Amino acid sequence: MNAPLGVSEMVQGIPLFSDSTDKMTSVIAYVYKNHSLAFVGTKSGRVKKLQMSTEPHKSHSRDCGLIAIHWGCSSVETLILE
Repeated sequence: MNAPLGVSEMVQGIPLFSDSTDKMTSVIAYVYKNHSLAFVGTKSGRVKKLQMSTEPHKSHSRDCGLIAIHWGCSSVETLILE
């Protein structure tokens, strides 16, 4: 087992989203007002917004669209990129 963070058990899960046309480079996910959201950075420089199912035993996500990122311009006023 490759465990760089010193974990003793592997994290297990099921895929909620995959995209064969644009590779994912980074992911951030959180729960906001009982909605599970994820923002996925892509190799082409876009940010994909996904909403995951919060119902038990359902393993899917809904694509809520793409945000094109133009460095030096504010795409979304409340979006901060690091």
